[in-house]
This record gives sequence, structure tokens and C-alpha cells, in this order.
Amino acid sequence: MFFLCKQGSTPTLFTGPSSAAEGDFYFYFEADVGTRARLISRRMDTGYIKCLSFNYHMYGASMGTLYLYQDRDTLTFISGNQGNLWHFRRINIPAYVSR
Repeated sequence: MFFLCKQGSTPTLFTGPSSAAEGDFYFYFEADVGTRARLISRRMDTGYIKCLSFNYHMYGASMGTLYLYQDRDTLTFISGNQGNLWHFRRINIPAYVSR
């Protein structure tokens, strides 16, 4: 499953935003029930706590769960239909030092 860069409404009615939270574009993916997608970043050696801020839009009757992991640890998750609007989330990312 691939994330797509989109401007305007998602192609499936009653499932996504009509526009970006800020600016012109947003990332999304179309999925059926049970489908999984991953957006993976490289590991960041920080040695101290970082903050991650993001907007999310989870709208639709069969909405799944958005998980945010650091390695195998779940940092946060958001589940189910959150309504037809953008939400903002800010979380602390624990310090990581490679060994």
C-alpha cells in the first residue's frame, strides 16, 4: 500500500478530507477493511527528547487505527471514525542513542 500526495477531495465519498489541513497537499491512502500501510522514517540519534507534531483526518464508517511506533514501542494510537475534520496531535518522542 502506498501513500499518495493529494490536492482536493479523496476519490471515495464520505471517507476523507476535501482539502489539506494547511497549504495545498496532504498524504493519504485508500484502503479496504484490514488493509495496512506504513510510513517509515529513518532512525534519528537524538540523545534527548524530540517532539512530533502532525495533523490527521480519520473519517469513515470502517476507519481503522493509526499507530505511532518507536522501534517496537507504541507511542500513541488513534482509533475509529474521528469525524470529517482535521485534528492536531503533538507527542514527545523519547531520546534514542544508537548502540
